[in-house]
Amino acid sequence: MAREIGIQELIQRATTVLPVSGEDLLLRGITAEAVERIFALKRAAAHLQAQYGSLEALEQRIREEGVPPDDHTLYTDLLEWRAIRHEGIESIRQLRSYPHHFQRRDEQGRWVFEESAMQGDVERDIEQVLEVLRAFLGL
Repeated sequence: MAREIGIQELIQRATTVLPVSGEDLLLRGITAEAVERIFALKRAAAHLQAQYGSLEALEQRIREEGVPPDDHTLYTDLLEWRAIRHEGIESIRQLRSYPHHFQRRDEQGRWVFEESAMQGDVERDIEQVLEVLRAFLGL
């Protein structure tokens, strides 16, 4: 409870010197954290893709070669990549801009890129992101 009071006091102090409301301050912080997490997931996935080509290729390699008893790197990377996909998909699907941030594969396995109101310009898109967060949080 003491920490909660401290945060409220901090927000009050910040809003007295910054031209934003407490609500906007919180929403911008949540947005920044969500965007940072999505970028971190994308960076980690890109690293694994550069190393193995694709998740499917890594799975095939493990099926063919197995995992050495003294080096579990392949298996650890497989688990990490699956976790990245799961967390990233669930986080990104909650955004109204979902198609822009996440593409899907069609029945033949080809990537399908869909239109989105979001264009990747954080400064231009921030108001839309804040609107989505307000709606999601019921504010």
